[in-house]
Amino acid sequence: MKKIIQTSFIVFAINLILTPSALATKHPIHVSFGSMEYSEEDGKFNISIRLFADDFANILERINKQKINLTAQSKYNDNIINQYIKQHFKVKINNTYKPKLMSFESYKYIDNGNEKVIQIYYSLKSRKTPTQIHITNSIMTDLFRDQKNLLIFSCKNTEKALSFESSNLEENFTIN
Repeated sequence: MKKIIQTSFIVFAINLILTPSALATKHPIHVSFGSMEYSEEDGKFNISIRLFADDFANILERINKQKINLTAQSKYNDNIINQYIKQHFKVKINNTYKPKLMSFESYKYIDNGNEKVIQIYYSLKSRKTPTQIHITNSIMTDLFRDQKNLLIFSCKNTEKALSFESSNLEENFTIN
């Protein structure tokens, strides 16, 4: 039953993110969608976070008090994106928080007509096989009280569909 609920949640989240009407410039929902998958071969998690471009630019402009153009790749954009994400997305592996092991890889601005999103990529090294995970995800909750951050987590035999919002910013669980 739990697997059915998780699968339904995943399908709902993907449809919500990919539906063109949900991605129109003016959107009534505030949601991010992410994935965090462990590669045993590489000893790291690959993390991807997808956000509405206009909302993300808005929060970065408020914090940095200047206009930002996310369509243009630059070191400045990389730095402010990385700074914001690392402040609002934190992972403890085996009860240890090591922010220096979480590396910004890149970001893409995606505009397919109705869809204007930012896709951000990170890697997170894990020197030991993960057994305990604690995730804090407060991305965009400082701008929107109704913000929901959906995350699909996968490591070894554990797969979880997680939902973070203002009233629930943290998840803690054991990996089988």
